[in-house]
Amino acid sequence: MTIEPMQIEDLPEILKLENELYKKPWEEKDYLYELNENPYAYYFKLVYEKQIIGYLGFWITFDVAQITKVSIAKAYQNKRLSYILMEDLEQRIKKARCHKISLEVRVSNQRAIHVYEKSGFYIASIRKHYYSDFEDAYLMIKEV
Repeated sequence: MTIEPMQIEDLPEILKLENELYKKPWEEKDYLYELNENPYAYYFKLVYEKQIIGYLGFWITFDVAQITKVSIAKAYQNKRLSYILMEDLEQRIKKARCHKISLEVRVSNQRAIHVYEKSGFYIASIRKHYYSDFEDAYLMIKEV
């Protein structure tokens, strides 16, 4: 299993996973912006036997990392792979001298909230009607 930088040619596989995993998946244009234009964005894929089984995205601005994606294919969930991505993220942001990691997560996504709490995050606040379907989000933070 390896963690490698995401490439444009990975997008068909990434978009397939996106549609499998999310109520409102990102579109190709969203990833093209992140990979080609956003100078603060970093995206990585989790590869097992030449197949993308997960991915991670984050932005670094000053000394804060903002997680945009932590995704594991349904067939590979419940195997602690999210923790592998989170540990990799933490190593990368330490090298970038970040002092804090933040993310938003649906209040209904108890599985993800559990992973984040086990990874050292705490709920800092609620963002009301954060998602397009008006579901609230928790803002979660981890000091590094």
